[in-house]
Amino acid sequence: MREMKDSGIIWCNKVPVNWDILRIKYIMFERKEKTKTGLEEPLSVTQKYGIVKSKDIEVANPSISYDDYVVVSKNDIVFNKYKAHSGVFFVTPYDGTCFGNT
Repeated sequence: MREMKDSGIIWCNKVPVNWDILRIKYIMFERKEKTKTGLEEPLSVTQKYGIVKSKDIEVANPSISYDDYVVVSKNDIVFNKYKAHSGVFFVTPYDGTCFGNT
């Protein structure tokens, strides 16, 4: 059995003693690169299917333009900021663009 220590995080309880406790902002960064052409593959983050190519699903309110979308690369973690509390975040299997903040 591994030696454990208190994490200092109420919902996490104990972690192995050799683990460092870091805020996620110190190990990840938010992509800010916007599409320059709008020609990259548009992606959708869905609770039911994960990350899919937008053309492969019926989108309720499709975008007229993908200009200014955030560029994402295969293996990036992408999340739906409106549903992140529900665990709607995934590792993307695609290069493409997703709706993002400005």
